[in-house]
Amino acid sequence: SEATCCEADTTKCGVGNANFVCPTATHYNNPAASTPDLAKSQANCCLAKATCNDYQCQTKEKGLKLVAAQTATKCATNAASCSEATCCEPDTTKCGVGNANFVCPTATHYNNPAASTPDLAKSQANCCLAKATCNDYQCQTKEKGLKLVAAQTATKCATNAA
Repeated sequence: SEATCCEADTTKCGVGNANFVCPTATHYNNPAASTPDLAKSQANCCLAKATCNDYQCQTKEKGLKLVAAQTATKCATNAASCSEATCCEPDTTKCGVGNANFVCPTATHYNNPAASTPDLAKSQANCCLAKATCNDYQCQTKEKGLKLVAAQTATKCATNAA
């Protein structure tokens, strides 16, 4: 039986790194299934903790950027364990979520609802869409016996012609 015939090989990492302690400030236990049988060393038994720089705030599609002062801040384990609240801040050069960083001229435009808008460079062309006019609405195509009110052709709709 295992209990009779086997003993822990202390030259290996061991189950759950039983034979090696990773430096907790910079590393965490390697969760790889083969770790128990690897030779005992930091390179085999541990993985380096990710930093806020590894989190890649700008790829989250939320109009974020890395907090410059947090670049080297260590996360609990890998990049997925990093905290958005710690590592990221709004990138005010982008439209931002819900156009938080850009105000569209309300008389002529409305916020662009496109999913990628938060990460687009802040500009009217990226953050806003032109409001449709009554002329764009095409009353005659609604199959309700309608026609355009001549005096309203340039009147702006709330958003698009839909």
